[in-house]
Amino acid sequence: MDIGGNIGITTITIAKEVGKKGKVYTFEPVSESLDTLRKNLASNGLENVSLYNLVVSDRVGNIDFYGGSIIPKEDVEKSSVKTTNLDTFLTEEKVERIDLINMDCEGSELLVLKGAEKTLKENKVKIFFEIHHDYLSHFVKIVNI
Repeated sequence: MDIGGNIGITTITIAKEVGKKGKVYTFEPVSESLDTLRKNLASNGLENVSLYNLVVSDRVGNIDFYGGSIIPKEDVEKSSVKTTNLDTFLTEEKVERIDLINMDCEGSELLVLKGAEKTLKENKVKIFFEIHHDYLSHFVKIVNI
């Protein structure tokens, strides 16, 4: 799972590593980045990646989105984007197991993990993520950790 795939640098690296026997599920809510990611996958001849124009969070539905994050920002236009959580997504897509969750989701990492509770209990998952300390402190208050 590559959550916050951006233009695909990590997605491409993972897809090449797992080869034809593996599958990469990449989530990128910014349409422009997703378009570039598609082009980058094609130019690398990678067909083992599925792309989703979604925010991964702790719930299924919609969430306010501010540019590249769900953290409210001044002077950034707010939009509404569709969300999923990993537990629901994996059930709906009939994915039997996952080995890796990579996250660069601009501070919403805690929400992703909350929405993957069942997945994390049932799989030996390696987790790799970037931490945005300013965003993280915002979510610690919201998530009550």
